[in-house]
Parts: sequence; structure tokens; C-alpha cells
Amino acid sequence: MTEQKTIRHPEIGDISLDCDVLVAPDADLRLVTYTAAAGTTDAGKLDLLRVTGGRTATTPP
Repeated sequence: MTEQKTIRHPEIGDISLDCDVLVAPDADLRLVTYTAAAGTTDAGKLDLLRVTGGRTATTPP
């Protein structure tokens, strides 16, 4: 089941993501994934977070 989630980053702003929950059969195990459609502004924001580790120019290391 896919749901749409919006996450607000304090410096990058809102990021709209698809949220999928994958369930392992016969186990009490769930994997939650958040993805953005390729080529969208939201995908670009995720790429920026991946590269910067969430730090922007105004955030000290």
C-alpha cells in the first residue's frame, strides 16, 4: 500500500514522498521506504539531503 507523506525540513522545506510499507510473510518484520518520483523537485531535495547529510551552508558541521 502506498501513501503520500509530506516531510518538512527546517531549511529545505516540504518534501512530498511516497511511503511504502513492505511486510515479510510469516514474520513480524516491516520495511518502510520513502521515495520521490525521478526528475521531480522532491527527488532533487532528497538528493541534496543525501549529498549534504542534512547540513546546509548555514548549518555548522
